[in-house]
Amino acid sequence: SFPTRRSSDLFTNLTAAIADWADRTDLTARIPDFVKLAEARIGRDLRIRALELRSQMSTVSGQNYYTLPPGYRQARHFKLVNGAGGVPADLEYKTPEALDVANLGGTGLPRYYTIVANEIRIVPTPSAAYSLEILYYKAPTALSTSNEANILLEENPDIYLYASLIELWTYLRDDAESQKWGLLYGKAIEASQSADDRDRHSGGAMHVSGESYGW
Repeated sequence: SFPTRRSSDLFTNLTAAIADWADRTDLTARIPDFVKLAEARIGRDLRIRALELRSQMSTVSGQNYYTLPPGYRQARHFKLVNGAGGVPADLEYKTPEALDVANLGGTGLPRYYTIVANEIRIVPTPSAAYSLEILYYKAPTALSTSNEANILLEENPDIYLYASLIELWTYLRDDAESQKWGLLYGKAIEASQSADDRDRHSGGAMHVSGESYGW
C-alpha cells in the first residue's frame, strides 16, 4: 500500500507502506515513532509553501518581547500592518548582537526584529498597539491515528516514506539501507524545493525593486 492524495486514512496507509517497503512485519509498534522522527527531519530540511503559515498579533505599549508562533521554524516575512501613515512596512531582521550594538532605544513604530530563545524582540519598543503579521515556516503538523492527514503528506508522500525508512533502518543499525533511503530522501527534498521555487516565480518575468516606507 502507499499513501493516496486526500485520502481519509493517509497516516494508516503511510505506516502500512513503511512496513511493506521495508519488508518487515515485526515493527508495527515502532513505526509511529519513525514517522515522528521523520517529521522532525523534514521540518529541519524543507522550506516550501506547504509549511508556510501567516500569523497576526498585536503589540502592547512598552513591551518588546513576544512569544514565537506555535511550530515556528524560520521567518520568511515580517511586517508592520499599520506603519507610518497607515502604510504597511517590512520589519528588518538584525542579529541580537547587532541590535545591542546599534543601541536602538526609545519607543515608537517598530522597525527591526530579532529572535531570542523562543521570543521575538521588536525595536524600538512599541509606543502603542500595532498590528504585526509574520509569514513563517512551521513544523509539519504531526500525524497520528487521530490526525490522519496533513498537506505535506498529501503533496509529498515520497518524502514522508523515505524519511521514515531512514529512521527504521537507523533503528535496525543497517547503515547501508539507511544511506540508500537517505539518498532517495535527499533527491526528493531537492526536487520538491526546486519545484516550489519555480512555482513562486511562474507566470511572468521577475523584477527587483526597492521599497521605501518613509520612516
